Amino acid sequence: MKDNIWKIMRIRQGQTPRDAAGFLGGAHAKEEYNVTFWCWAVWNETHKILIDTGIHPEDEHPWYTNVPIKIAPEEKLPVQLKEHLGWEPEDVDIVIHTHLHYDHAGNDYLFKNAKFIIQRDEFEYGMNCPETGFGFAFNKKRYDKNAVPYFNWILLDGEEQVLPGIICFPTHGHTVGHQSILINTEEGAICITGDAVNCKVSIDEDFNAGPLTSGWEQKESYKKIRQVAQRIISSHDINSVEVYDHQTRDFPLL
Repeated sequence: MKDNIWKIMRIRQGQTPRDAAGFLGGAHAKEEYNVTFWCWAVWNETHKILIDTGIHPEDEHPWYTNVPIKIAPEEKLPVQLKEHLGWEPEDVDIVIHTHLHYDHAGNDYLFKNAKFIIQRDEFEYGMNCPETGFGFAFNKKRYDKNAVPYFNWILLDGEEQVLPGIICFPTHGHTVGHQSILINTEEGAICITGDAVNCKVSIDEDFNAGPLTSGWEQKESYKKIRQVAQRIISSHDINSVEVYDHQTRDFPLL
């Protein structure tokens, strides 16, 4: 495997019923919708990477809702890494975060040997955000470098190729420092969108899907993702295993 060609595997982290209007838009308000939570393993012969780390066991019943997230024992992150990839948490050398909401950064503590990559704006907001308003979904104790001394954070200031074949680029709107990750694979340039695209239907129908810090920025992020990715993987679709075709082009530098 070439150093700039990567493999990707989805890792399911539970499911919960949610308001369809908030995730799928008002036109879908009467539909039943189960939000599915994911993180992704990315690897080649040199590196073992996670994109996001899912939900901490103590956060399976989030503080802001009466509806628990159902995570089966076999869906626990260490169990899946071992079963499907033969990885121990200590084997992971890089964690890339799309953003720091509780359902994306809950298991950071497991990865003692990893470098953590995030946009500076996102990290600084996550470390200093209020517990209300836009800060409601952050749980600082899950990623606080002062509370967990082995956390090794690398803060980005915009677009950056962090490894050959992996580009992080800002996709604001869901949070103030959200980023998506463009990955070179044998199938082409695949974008793991994070919550810049909650669900396929939101980018297909070009509507704002919350919660959001900026609806305008989210739509600008849609445009950027369409321009650079041959395929996208959204963050909360039930069938996130599917890869959605949008463009046909060689792996780009943004």
